[in-house]
Amino acid sequence: MAEQTSSLMRVLLWLPQKLTALNAKAEKIAGKVPETIVLCLYCVLKAVMGIFHEPWFDEAVAWQIAREATFKDLLLTVPHYEGHPPLWHLVLAPFAKLGAPYELSLVLVSLVFMALAMFLILWYAPFPRLVKWVLPFTYFCFYQYAVISRPYCMMVLAFVLCALAFEKHNEKPGRYVLSLAFLCLTSAFGIAVAGGLALAWVWEILREKPLSETLKGLFRDRRVWWLLALLALALLLILEIVPAEDTYAIKMKEASSQSSPVAGFIYLILCLPTDVLVASVGGYGILFSSYIDFLKLVFPCFVGLIIWLLLGILAKQKGLLLTLVLPYVCFAALGAMAYINSHHGGIVLLYFVFFLWVALNSPDKTAPSSIAFGVKQFAAVFMALSLCISLYWCVASCMVDVKKQYASSRTMASFIKEYHLDEYRVMTGWKYEGDLMDINLTDSAELMPYFDHNIFFNFMGGDDHQNYITHRFATEEETQKAFAAWRQEGAPDVLMYNPSTGLVYGDDVQLKDYAVVFHTVGGKIWKGGEMMDSTSILVRRELLPALGLKEMTLDEILAIDQN
Repeated sequence: MAEQTSSLMRVLLWLPQKLTALNAKAEKIAGKVPETIVLCLYCVLKAVMGIFHEPWFDEAVAWQIAREATFKDLLLTVPHYEGHPPLWHLVLAPFAKLGAPYELSLVLVSLVFMALAMFLILWYAPFPRLVKWVLPFTYFCFYQYAVISRPYCMMVLAFVLCALAFEKHNEKPGRYVLSLAFLCLTSAFGIAVAGGLALAWVWEILREKPLSETLKGLFRDRRVWWLLALLALALLLILEIVPAEDTYAIKMKEASSQSSPVAGFIYLILCLPTDVLVASVGGYGILFSSYIDFLKLVFPCFVGLIIWLLLGILAKQKGLLLTLVLPYVCFAALGAMAYINSHHGGIVLLYFVFFLWVALNSPDKTAPSSIAFGVKQFAAVFMALSLCISLYWCVASCMVDVKKQYASSRTMASFIKEYHLDEYRVMTGWKYEGDLMDINLTDSAELMPYFDHNIFFNFMGGDDHQNYITHRFATEEETQKAFAAWRQEGAPDVLMYNPSTGLVYGDDVQLKDYAVVFHTVGGKIWKGGEMMDSTSILVRRELLPALGLKEMTLDEILAIDQN
């Protein structure tokens, strides 16, 4: 029996020993040549993927807001409807307002933030060298937050700067607070996580001396003044992003059938770490929605408990339990009470990277437990497994993005320009789900950055100066008034994104009067999987000869759908 146990132990220890040996070889390589190669490869691959990736809704809306909204609206109005601070829009604004190329600008702006973050990780992170070489090419660090250009590229850099500043956050509080301030400026979730880190720091300050002595000299401590400045900024940003009553997201939440905030909070605490690190639990969409079978979450919850156990053992050894728990609790509370989507899960990964960074740089506060060796071996295997899975997600997603369209807007815009369809009366579809209808919200937002004017007569009244999604929910009175104006102006010449013409024109406008002249497929890519949807352009039949267009056959349409 003892011999069998010994054999089993040798098998279980083989992988961590192999990984340790490989990393030892990597550590012996002198200089930073490997890191330089990794960074250059990262930048080149990001640029190459920029050629293939078509910007989708979120990317397009941000660009349009940066291009069309006034700076006053960017600072005072848009944040109440977008739900995040205006920094991303302000970063894009100089490029968008000066007429820089749309897709190229998005690629370059996100590349600057991500390349700087990866440089700091490669040069300064206390991780094993093999981990540092692989981490930049994992799913969230490369595909979700780099190839797809959104504010999260700034958040990646913010977390890295916070990790760099944490080691001397008591000696040089200004650097740490400024890093936390940057984190706040990137996202509402950034505010939540920074708030948790600040609370943990406050507790640390209060525990340094007897409470009476601490309170007596509280305002002589410069850390307190820096924290008060951070609090002021956070409160200002919260006031800036508090949703307006007519925000579409508020109306959608009121009409949805999501689970309770308590169930959502539990999901985010236990299941999300599993989803981010080793499995795809719920697919892409709003997390913890009512359609999720919670019986299927038993195993992900179990894995989540293991993740928290591993992190908790390390946090206790380093005296960082509050630093581990409080920021995550703040993140989960905000997600459960407000809104969270699958791509926000990458914030969990970023926070775990931050925590591991500061923990490895922190001295032990307690002696390692008797099981520390076993835990360390298991953690090494788990980290290797997580990196391999994430690397697979990244490669698979990039392959799908190269082969298929993430968004159909690029090819649609080329077709529209080729046949000058934007010179005709173009009608776009609008959001219509069950009893919830909003004429101010449309998938055609993906098309708007490709044109220097509003090509849709029924979006924002055809206004060229408010040609962006406002997320302001249109009232029933506004909707009916718009319908009446559209009817008075006459029937549309071109239909895109499936407008509900019957609601506006009744039987006066029928689809049989239009011909499908363009059809394409595009959609989201999530962890190597795809969620594709088709889009068509329809033109009035009497216009076909003048435009040099012909109607597509059903076989041609089906062939595109099945390709």
